[in-house]
Amino acid sequence: MPDDRSQDLTETLERLNLAIADAQAAEQRALARIASADARTLASGERDGHADTRSGDADSRTVASDARHGIADVRSVAAAARAGTAHARHDAADERNGPSDERDGIADVRDGSSDRRDDVADARDDIADTRDGRSDLRDDAADARDDLADARDGASDVRDDLADVRDRASSARMEAADRQSQTAMDDSDEYQRALHHYQQLMRHRIANPLHVIVGMAETLLREDDLAPGTQRLMLQAIADQGHLLERLTLFEPEQQDTVERDLHAKPFE
Repeated sequence: MPDDRSQDLTETLERLNLAIADAQAAEQRALARIASADARTLASGERDGHADTRSGDADSRTVASDARHGIADVRSVAAAARAGTAHARHDAADERNGPSDERDGIADVRDGSSDRRDDVADARDDIADTRDGRSDLRDDAADARDDLADARDGASDVRDDLADVRDRASSARMEAADRQSQTAMDDSDEYQRALHHYQQLMRHRIANPLHVIVGMAETLLREDDLAPGTQRLMLQAIADQGHLLERLTLFEPEQQDTVERDLHAKPFE
């Protein structure tokens, strides 16, 4: 369609150019007729008179004026035709550029579609990133729950360890109490042994000499017919035991005799 319209405009322009050429030719012919009229006026002589000359000149001028007006009209038509041709050419150029513009528009649309596809791809990537972020958050929450469970297990283990420590401390206190009780019992047994040993020592160092002294004195008091030598021996025994009591030492081991070394303390039953 644009090529047909351009061809029509070209043909119209050619016709206008032909019309201009015809008008120019008519002008030339009118000028030629004027020149011919002038020549005929000169050739016929002055006899025809100035009136005929004026009449012929007026007619020639009228024809020339008409020719000039026709040429002006033709030129106006030609100018209008040229303007129309210019507009037609401009329109044709616009029409020729129209497909290019349409192609550019289509390219822009395609670019816009590509941009939209890129935007959609970016949106999908953002959605995927969001989903990955949510998955990471769920994983972090699961790890936090696992850590909390581990902490609770650790706290339970600590409580168990604390209970074990308390049990061991209680057992240690009970063992210490048992040891103290056993120590007290051992001390009591040791005390009983020491007391028995002391009693045996007292019997050996004090009670035995006293028994001898008391026995000898009772015998001397009871028996009046004892021989003087017997009485002397008994009195000597009383004196010896008395001297022994005077030298009595209860707490010096070097003063122990063989009999005392053989004494063994035993607890009372």
